[in-house]
Amino acid sequence: MNEIKNNTPPFLATLALIDSELDRMPLIMAGVDECLSENNYDEFLFPAIERAIVGHTLRQNKGAMQVSGRALVCSIDNTRVNLISYQMEEHGYTLRVVSDIDEARHCLKDPFDLVMVDYDFDNSEEFREIRDLFCELPVIALCDEIVHGQQAIVDGASNYLCMPPCKEDIQMVLELAATHLGLKS
Repeated sequence: MNEIKNNTPPFLATLALIDSELDRMPLIMAGVDECLSENNYDEFLFPAIERAIVGHTLRQNKGAMQVSGRALVCSIDNTRVNLISYQMEEHGYTLRVVSDIDEARHCLKDPFDLVMVDYDFDNSEEFREIRDLFCELPVIALCDEIVHGQQAIVDGASNYLCMPPCKEDIQMVLELAATHLGLKS
């Protein structure tokens, strides 16, 4: 599971999901120590700490920010799409679902607020191509494992969702995306 990179700490990826300060502190300390020992600041440490801080802030202000918008979902997995579509619609998002990069290219002129893309080690190249197509938007990686989410962050994802996502994870990801776009609806 820790084989994406030897210097990518698994601890920091879960920081934003931990509610308890007491539970979060050992993860922060272990992750920071790992990053410092490997000189891995820019690639993983700083984004992970930012994610943890923003996640904590958003949890403190639960319900304060209402988000809505349009999302492009690029996935060949109908189960994955079904897992997120209902929750996204509850937040006021409308989804356009495509199955590959060619279909995504046809959506370039359509207005979207964020892009969600399947991510695993086998499709990382297509993920990067879609990220480059929609470089002005937050690109959220849809993953089956945290280790894939960690690598997606390294590959330029704004954030990631592990499947199946819980309601709070989707809320946090949507609020972070809205914050990145400067939207506060």
